[in-house]
Amino acid sequence: MHNSPYRPGELPLVLSGRQAERSTAREALGRVTTFGEFGGPPICFFGPRGYGKTSLMRAIEQDAEQAQLTSLWLSCAKGGSLLVDLSERLMADPHLKVTGGSVQAGLPGFRASVDLKHIADDRNNPLVVGALTEILRRATKAADRGLVLFIDEIHAADRTELAVLLNAVQILAGDRDPVPAAVFLAGLPSTPTHLTRAATFGERSTFLEIGGLDREDQHTALTATSERDGVGWMPDAAIPILDHADGYPHFLQLFGDHTWRQAPEGTRTLTANHAEAGIAAARTAISTIYATRWKTASPQERELLRAIADGGGQAQRSDIAAELGISSSALSVARERLIDKGLIKPAGHGTLTFTIPGFADYIQTAAGS
Repeated sequence: MHNSPYRPGELPLVLSGRQAERSTAREALGRVTTFGEFGGPPICFFGPRGYGKTSLMRAIEQDAEQAQLTSLWLSCAKGGSLLVDLSERLMADPHLKVTGGSVQAGLPGFRASVDLKHIADDRNNPLVVGALTEILRRATKAADRGLVLFIDEIHAADRTELAVLLNAVQILAGDRDPVPAAVFLAGLPSTPTHLTRAATFGERSTFLEIGGLDREDQHTALTATSERDGVGWMPDAAIPILDHADGYPHFLQLFGDHTWRQAPEGTRTLTANHAEAGIAAARTAISTIYATRWKTASPQERELLRAIADGGGQAQRSDIAAELGISSSALSVARERLIDKGLIKPAGHGTLTFTIPGFADYIQTAAGS
């Protein structure tokens, strides 16, 4: 069939699960709408790519808009400027009407003007924190009921600029006059460390790890998506897809999409035969994902990946070091780089695991060991 509703790589039509995370977000939004105060420390969703962090934030953005709050969304990029993007977006948003030019900021006995167009050039200047604080304060006052800031890919933000943002948020949260605003962030597994290194009180953020979906939520996401187009699933058809997706939302989208495309036009019920054909068709796309991740790893990093694969996809750091014949501390650089790349993540004290299912098998077969 054409026009698949599963749309791999795009926002899902049905966001299943994440009830606890959305509940935490609604509490923060409730503080803004009900009491007109700051929504608490920044709420930071972190986890590997493909687990639905952006989809979750978009759902929260819809909740904010339904509550008549003004939302502002931006996404960080390596080499970009968080401060410039944020200040320009705040000034350009027609709902906020924040005047541009410059902002006066300073200390007792000394004041200076910060040019907003070149705010990143002076990011090491303490006055920039005051400037950004004032911009956010003006934006919040201009918003009808409150301002909600969403920043995706926060792990890519320059650490100095991130420190400026965290300091500004900290100041607003402690304002004598309540500031009706909330801040949501999302990034890779390295994000908590990145925030804490940028500013010590970054550790006060509410960190929520976004992991795999349980089988019930997977089943809901799979079947509710097709039901929007009047297409159901036979009871046994979804089982192999849930097994192969193993809780990974992106793979669930891929299997759903290929299963949909294997069915003849006009099909009203997807069967186990459709699912088996869809799983087989999706393997090429999944193999490409594995190969791309493998190619991003350096020779030293590949040795660490092989050691984890030898452990079945999860291994203790000490065991990895022993297998490679090096000290545990010698693994640190490769470990941090692989976490930053989103290929592995910590899984308990001293344990490392892959961020997507099936990668261990790929390394031991297609990539060699």
